[in-house]
Amino acid sequence: MDFGEQVCRNRLNMDNDAYPEELVARLLTAGLSGKVGLVGKPWDLGKSEHIRMWVRHEYNYGYCGENLLTDVPRMMSSQLDHLLPQWKYPDLYNVEDNWVLACFCCNQLKRDFNPWDSLASPVDLPTRQNLAGYRHALIEITRNRLKPFRDQQKEMHERVISILSKGE
Repeated sequence: MDFGEQVCRNRLNMDNDAYPEELVARLLTAGLSGKVGLVGKPWDLGKSEHIRMWVRHEYNYGYCGENLLTDVPRMMSSQLDHLLPQWKYPDLYNVEDNWVLACFCCNQLKRDFNPWDSLASPVDLPTRQNLAGYRHALIEITRNRLKPFRDQQKEMHERVISILSKGE
């Protein structure tokens, strides 16, 4: 048993030998958020784009900074978010500088937030040519917007764990 499998078993108090392979297979069969993409993976933009974002973000999520390789569920639920909403900037849909590796929670919290509107002094509208220059600032704006919501989620999680560990 490798370290990652041991950590997963300890967290879930599982003692059968089918984990994590059986669980991963079942999640992929179930469609994992309904977005089955290439080679059975849950990524609708395709495996190569998704893996490229993993490397670009050094295996950490772009908004919360958590490591996506911590456990299997976290790794498999990673999503490619459009930094600038695709409904407002459809020309940037397939622009790599507009993709951010996001965990499910951050992606849901961000939803249609448009960080471009919060830039101190944008020169003009975002384009394929100028987006790379704004990318870091836009991610930081989004990160700061999501932080209070993430903190609330963590506090709620701690309360739930506390209640469950006391058997209340």
